[in-house]
Order: sequence, then C-alpha cells, then structure tokens
Amino acid sequence: MEETIQLDLSSRVIPIVLKNGEGEAKTYELREMSSLMRDQFLDKLSARTRMDAQGRPIGIQKFEGLQADLLSRCLFHDGKLVTSQDIQSWPSSVVSKLYAKAQEVNHLSEVEAQKVADEAKKD
Repeated sequence: MEETIQLDLSSRVIPIVLKNGEGEAKTYELREMSSLMRDQFLDKLSARTRMDAQGRPIGIQKFEGLQADLLSRCLFHDGKLVTSQDIQSWPSSVVSKLYAKAQEVNHLSEVEAQKVADEAKKD
C-alpha cells in the first residue's frame, strides 16, 4: 500500500512592510500564485528566452520589466495587485529582494525547483 500524501491548499502569504523617505509605512502581501497564474508567467518568461541553433535556452532577450512582471502577479496592497508601473518606480534593491522572495514562494527559483524535484524523488 502506498503512503498517503497530504497537501495544504491554502496559499502562502508573506506580509511586507515598505517605508518611504519620510518613514511612513505601507503594508503589502506577497501571495503564492495559483497554478494558472504561475503558468501564464512562465509562458511570458519563455517568450523572453534566447535560444541557440539547437533550440536550447541560452539567456534572456529583454530584461526590462522582468522582475515587475512577476511581482505584479503576486504582490498586493489593500487587496489589489500592485501595478508593474508602481513596482518599476521603486529602488532596484527593494525590487530585487521582493523578486527573490516571490521566486521562492512560487517555486520559481533554482533552489525551490531542486527542492520540489527532491521531494518528487522521495514519492
């Protein structure tokens, strides 16, 4: 008899506090995307990918908006998605940290992909 796999269908939510230059704070939520939203992001990302003559991915064609595109699909403020335009106006250090966390939450980073692969091997 095979072991039972139990999974939680609730999405992961991480509170984010961003302060402006005057010290005023706004609270955001970084939420795990649905499978559909994640697939749509990956489809859009694949359109940016450069391929070699054999059709293997070798890099990214265009970086502009890449991080904001992911964040605009999973970063919320007051219950609404934050726009790419707003995200792109923030300092690059803030966007880079949020992007890394969004990759982790949505199993998009290489580290998270390896964890998922390792878990699958156990099954």
